[in-house]
Amino acid sequence: MENKKVKKVVLAYSGGLDTSVIIPWLKENYDSPEIIAVAADVGQADELEGLEQKALKTGASKLYVEDITDEFVNDVIIPTMQAGAKYEEYLLGTAMARPVIAKRLAQIAIAEGLGVTLSEVYGVSTFYSQFSLEARGRFVIGVCLGTACYVKGSQKVMDRVMQELDIKVGKTTPDGRFTLRDTRCLGACGLAPVMMINDDVYGRLVPDDVPGILANYDGQ
Repeated sequence: MENKKVKKVVLAYSGGLDTSVIIPWLKENYDSPEIIAVAADVGQADELEGLEQKALKTGASKLYVEDITDEFVNDVIIPTMQAGAKYEEYLLGTAMARPVIAKRLAQIAIAEGLGVTLSEVYGVSTFYSQFSLEARGRFVIGVCLGTACYVKGSQKVMDRVMQELDIKVGKTTPDGRFTLRDTRCLGACGLAPVMMINDDVYGRLVPDDVPGILANYDGQ
């Protein structure tokens, strides 16, 4: 079977046997693509020393060393400890880091594919509300806090949504159903205060409307 032509590969790299061997293997089997190695710093300290030289020597064109310690602690370790997540009495050490490593790999792949810096990708993805660095729920709730909605009481509507779902703005419910966002204008000022859930628009709201609206999405 003919192998697909691949120009670049972004590789999670530890410097161990597996990731060291896979670099020449990828080059041999995929017509010498450029290999961009990525090492994630999640607190392993000395293990990162000499990693760049090793990556380049085995065929990588560059090595990113990304410090994701804070993200790992805040988004993974603390929630995992709070949930008491274990496997046969062992905390899920290395496996726990993989989601945040994968997210950074995706960001670097986008940067490398577009030929821009990682900071540029991060800047765009955090500036525009259409993008998100976090997985969103099945239903995205947007409560308008623009001037017209705010003076009509949209903050009270927002507070009621947070109370009903027990989450803060920008967060997603543990079951992955709802993500809550604040918006500045939904283009329906005449219906203020306004809230959207995906493509559904709800206007002239009062806080007591919120439980019934959310109930419409039960079982979906």
